[in-house]
Amino acid sequence: LPIYMFQTGSGLAADANLVIAHAQLEIARRMQGIYIATNNTPVVDKGTHLPANGYRWLGNLTGRAAAKTLIDGEGWQCTQLIGGEYRGKTLLLRFHTPVAPLQVATPYNGRTASPIVNQSDLGIMVQDDSGPLGINSVQLDGQVALATVGRAIVGMPYVTLGPRANGATVCLADSDQGKLIGIYDYSAGSGQYADEDIPALTGKSYPTPNFCLADRQALVAA
Repeated sequence: LPIYMFQTGSGLAADANLVIAHAQLEIARRMQGIYIATNNTPVVDKGTHLPANGYRWLGNLTGRAAAKTLIDGEGWQCTQLIGGEYRGKTLLLRFHTPVAPLQVATPYNGRTASPIVNQSDLGIMVQDDSGPLGINSVQLDGQVALATVGRAIVGMPYVTLGPRANGATVCLADSDQGKLIGIYDYSAGSGQYADEDIPALTGKSYPTPNFCLADRQALVAA
């Protein structure tokens, strides 16, 4: 029987090497019938755990992946980094996307839309032998992201996509515009937090973009 899981996020998986996220990626890539349906970091949460809407959101995305594999007979890989290279101060990052092209989509920190969509790095982190490299700009083209760093690269550079200790996350996703069955529900007085009433979500189908999975990879010289 196939196994469907969501990639662990939040501060519990925000170590420098993303060992939990990377282990999940490795088992899904190497073993037939194991799928990462989605990344749990971008959905609404209440800290370590999720509210009901967060779990239903993940459940809808997981159901869609199951339908593609069990009913349609297709394979499934969520949006993810598949490799990268650098030349000078320019990085070229290649992605797999279920539905091209790669785009910027809005993730949530808690019950608030993350401001990471307005950052120049779009949640992409790069580090080399001299420490972190600031990213001046990121341009998306098809299934590629072109990033420009602020200084020359020293030694071996690594790119990291995924959760950080402060809750920020990547905002890269595919362009899936399909409709999920589930509806984001808010009922005043039901015990839900008042800030779970989010105008961009309440009463609407859960968002469908497939956010990029967390990963850390070395970049090779072009």
